[in-house]
Amino acid sequence: MDNEKKILVIGLGNPILGDDGVGWHVVRAAQTEWQARGEQAGVEFETLSTGGLALMERMEGYCRVLVIDAASSGGSPIGSVSSKPLSALEEFPAAHTRSAHDTSLRLALEVGGRLGIPLPEEVWVVGVEIEPDFEFSEALSLPVAEAVQEAKDLALCHLNAWVAAQHRKTDSRASPGRAGPEIARGNRRPCQ
Repeated sequence: MDNEKKILVIGLGNPILGDDGVGWHVVRAAQTEWQARGEQAGVEFETLSTGGLALMERMEGYCRVLVIDAASSGGSPIGSVSSKPLSALEEFPAAHTRSAHDTSLRLALEVGGRLGIPLPEEVWVVGVEIEPDFEFSEALSLPVAEAVQEAKDLALCHLNAWVAAQHRKTDSRASPGRAGPEIARGNRRPCQ
């Protein structure tokens, strides 16, 4: 499959540090629902506990990437779910897209692009607000566990939009000048 059709969904976090592992829970739920609907083509799901340069390297060769991670802004209630493009990440602190011992994901992608590495044209982050806690646990707190459904739905919204855009692009190549029904009727729904 060529790069323009490959989509990667990454759940970030540490699954044995309670709420920090929320990205893993959301990705597993999204993958289960996506595959149950028979949707497979061009979408891959993965769970990781990395950031910065290693995360950038994992994104190589994908057109679009959705990162799902714990967020700790301190300004939103625990369990709040947000979605923003990576370019807005300074306003949206996700835990694993930056590292004290590495570079930020934004900088890693910028450097990788300058080096000619084929990187995604679009990266979005879905974040679930947590209270950082470094107690060992595989369980999520109640407010974060309740947010998994909303974050999963948001992830699926992104996937649906991206896959539909790919189909429209493919259809427009087959029959130029004809917009798909979503565009023609103005039925675009933002995934935020």
